[in-house]
Amino acid sequence: MLALRGRRVAGFGLGDFASAQKDLASQVVAVISAGDTYYAADAAAFALDYSDAVSSYQAAGQAGASSVGPEIDAAGQPSLTQPLTQQAWQLNATLAALTKSGAPDPKNSIAAAYFSKGDADQAKQLAKQIAALYTQAITAGQAAQTGANNVAPIEPPPDASTTSASSSSSGVIFATALVAGVAGAVAWSHARKGRRHV
Repeated sequence: MLALRGRRVAGFGLGDFASAQKDLASQVVAVISAGDTYYAADAAAFALDYSDAVSSYQAAGQAGASSVGPEIDAAGQPSLTQPLTQQAWQLNATLAALTKSGAPDPKNSIAAAYFSKGDADQAKQLAKQIAALYTQAITAGQAAQTGANNVAPIEPPPDASTTSASSSSSGVIFATALVAGVAGAVAWSHARKGRRHV
């Protein structure tokens, strides 16, 4: 948030969310997209080893946890954003802890353990959930700031079950009297002008 003469200027916070949204796109979503590309390539070329895909998904999750998530919370409205960014952080911990379930397979020239398709599927799902949570956090923060900055507080309407017919009819009577009063004032004004010109 920016400050003007020592006071926080909440309207400028929208720019912070815009920056977070750009960083989410470049540091998380684009890296997940690269992981999807590796996923398809690994399936075609290696059939067993999906390590490139998992590495990309893990990199996307780490960028979110270390950079984008804190940036979202710092933009404002942390009471709304933190529950979502914390869920993303927890999912990233799960994503980062994935272990290679594929055993070495010398017949297929795989000398060490590797990430299997199942591992890659789990990593992909976690990465996409993380990105979705950050998107939800940005949307919630922006909506709250926009509402706080641009909408005057409005009293809630009375409960329809407790509103009597007499209160609605008194509103109609008031509106009718108001219109009649304005019409009378306009007629009186025209009558006075007419007398001056005669």
